[in-house]
Amino acid sequence: MKKIVIVNPFDEIPGETDVPTRYSTIFNLLTEDSWQVTWLTASFGHRKKRRRINDNPNIILFPVPAYENLSIRRIFSHFSYSIQVLIYLLKTSDERTLVLVSHPLISPAYYLYLLNKYRKIGGYIIDFQDSWPKSILPHYLKLLAIPLDSLTRMVSRSSMKNIAVAKYYLSERDILGETIYLGIDSNSVKYRKVSKNNKIIKFVFAGSLGRQYDLDSLYEVIKRLNRNEYTFTIDIAGYGNLPENLSMSNVKFHGVLNRDQLTELLLSNHCGLNLIASGSHIALPNKVAEYFFHGLSIINGSSGELEELVENNNLGTNYQPGDVDSLYDAFIVEIKKHQNAEYTEEEINRFAIHHFSRSNIYPKLLTILNAAYEDLELRL
Repeated sequence: MKKIVIVNPFDEIPGETDVPTRYSTIFNLLTEDSWQVTWLTASFGHRKKRRRINDNPNIILFPVPAYENLSIRRIFSHFSYSIQVLIYLLKTSDERTLVLVSHPLISPAYYLYLLNKYRKIGGYIIDFQDSWPKSILPHYLKLLAIPLDSLTRMVSRSSMKNIAVAKYYLSERDILGETIYLGIDSNSVKYRKVSKNNKIIKFVFAGSLGRQYDLDSLYEVIKRLNRNEYTFTIDIAGYGNLPENLSMSNVKFHGVLNRDQLTELLLSNHCGLNLIASGSHIALPNKVAEYFFHGLSIINGSSGELEELVENNNLGTNYQPGDVDSLYDAFIVEIKKHQNAEYTEEEINRFAIHHFSRSNIYPKLLTILNAAYEDLELRL
């Protein structure tokens, strides 16, 4: 039987959420394909910040300290997890073991590099999920990322294959590999056509209200649109606190929503907002796939891959991050397009299913893993 170990401490495991994560989907996919799968994760849930409960013998929870995202305890927690991964693999793995490791973190990938060098495992595949550490460093500290990026490139050159949720996470590091989008579990999306009032254009921002997103520019645009008497509303949903300056009559904050609540909110809107902050390293946030699945066009601040998808497929309007005039112009374009019914929701939904449905894109990952295992066996 083909043997694979998944190294990912962040994703929610099966049963923890009503929306399957990337790695719970991969875990189930590999199990159904007759792999012997072991998932090494952490006892403290990164997203919900609480202790996990698990009764699946193929999912191992390594005990780690609890932490807040921006804290010293997080460093100790991740270090503890990484060391336990190393010890586990030293005890249980051999040259027939393939390892799929998500990045971040860098330390498990480095340990895999060493284990592979001394033939303690058969090989490993790295799944790049963001621009860490640049994604968490302020602009004036970006130079600190250089040695870690050099280490990442070295580790990636010894892997059997590199994959990423967006092309940018490979190209920025000058790493060769394949793109497999984070994607959406299409079974969890209940798209349907909803009658909308095209005289009042509704915009929605869904996701974390962190510093990677530019809500200051949104505030300036809303003020300008209100002065010019445009009729519109903005719904905001997700983790974090709404900035006080966005407490306006045509802005509604919903907080954290469950799957069904989010579905109803998205279906009632016309256009999704991807308000990337200037200097952010977010290439293709999964909120965009959510928007498309629900038939929404988008206002997009991400450059590169997503910018081209939007431009080439009539999926919305791009703007220059940090440029209030550019964002304002994008809002005007979208208001006019929706008032003139220039989008077809069903076409946007079909685009999403083709490009972002996991049932369409994850078989490519299965092909990569099977090919890697065949290569591994040929070397024995």
